[in-house]
Amino acid sequence: MELVEFKPGSSGHQNIIELVSRISETEPTLVFRPTRELREAIIVVAGENESIKGFVCLLPFNRKFIELGTLFVTESERGKGLAKQLVEKAIEIAPIDIVTRTNVSPLKSYLKRLGFKPVMIKSNLRLTARFTLSRASSLKKFKKFLDTLNRNSCLFILRKQAAQ
Repeated sequence: MELVEFKPGSSGHQNIIELVSRISETEPTLVFRPTRELREAIIVVAGENESIKGFVCLLPFNRKFIELGTLFVTESERGKGLAKQLVEKAIEIAPIDIVTRTNVSPLKSYLKRLGFKPVMIKSNLRLTARFTLSRASSLKKFKKFLDTLNRNSCLFILRKQAAQ
């Protein structure tokens, strides 16, 4: 399985954005990323025989962090280690420290095994809120985001120098 990195402005980046957007619209398990966000993303795609088997997006977060965004693996490839390969490639190519947020328990333990350190959202609410408000297109969407935060949500950080 080949892993290919598409940086903003690179050849094929726009085509990959369109494919990722289509998959995001039809896959119920994915958090949809607006195309405007994907335009700034580094997208790593796993493919075989010209079909996408999985992808991961690295999105701008702030000057100190890049966000490990949507991670997707097709149902037929799940359980074969492809998600791990995608995340490891994302860690390898990320130019700065990585941040991600989840409230899914199996994903929390997986991130810890990869070297991510959990930080409770409560203590990082201002950082998360400021970031989300800057990306939200309306106050209503921002309030909806705050409603989704719960006690089990956790922010995970991977320091690049610690990962190497």
